[in-house]
Amino acid sequence: MPRVLSIAARQAINAQETDVVFLILLTIQHASLAAPINLVRDTRSWISNDIAYTAMPFDFVFPNDTDDDVPQAKASICNISREVTEALRQITDTPDVTVSVVMSITPDTVELGPLEFQFASVDVDVGEVSGTLIYEPTLQEQCPCDYYRPAEWPALAGGASS
Repeated sequence: MPRVLSIAARQAINAQETDVVFLILLTIQHASLAAPINLVRDTRSWISNDIAYTAMPFDFVFPNDTDDDVPQAKASICNISREVTEALRQITDTPDVTVSVVMSITPDTVELGPLEFQFASVDVDVGEVSGTLIYEPTLQEQCPCDYYRPAEWPALAGGASS
């Protein structure tokens, strides 16, 4: 699927030199968190669409855009301040992660995203919080998703007449 970028984004990408910085915005949400964790991959904090994003060193690897594999992204968040670690320790199941890309000159214009993921796995060590992100936990879903019992589906069981 083609991605639609603004003219300013295309000019920044194609320019030989530019002062424009593409910012990755990452939000971790869960019902057990008092507030979402909003991070930006930069040395200073930013506001985008009236949401404050805290500067935090992290790496984000976007999912492959191929039909061969289940699309997975990877995130590694620096564990220096320990706030992300403490928040993730409160969560007993899978948190939601939203990723968007904006430009420094137009932080309210989302160039890519929002991409919505869930943590498939989380590893915490002294230096970083890292994990694999998936779009939907489809491999963990029951298959088939419904049971076809005669009480709910009489036509399948031969109990309904036409």
